Amino acid sequence: MNSDGSGQTQLTFNTANDMHPDWQPIIARPVGGVATPVDKLSILAPYLALIGLVGAVTVAFATKRRRNL
Repeated sequence: MNSDGSGQTQLTFNTANDMHPDWQPIIARPVGGVATPVDKLSILAPYLALIGLVGAVTVAFATKRRRNL
């Protein structure tokens, strides 16, 4: 095709409407079973935080109970 839109040439020859394609954005996704590398700490961080919270609550409860005895 020329810059002014003249001289169009069809590049494919099939039953689809190739002269007026419907362009769609390409979404990047992993192909097949390929896993993307992940930082192990980012996976464990919520669990470590929960363990720390449970530990802190347990210590606070035990300390308060000991004072009441």
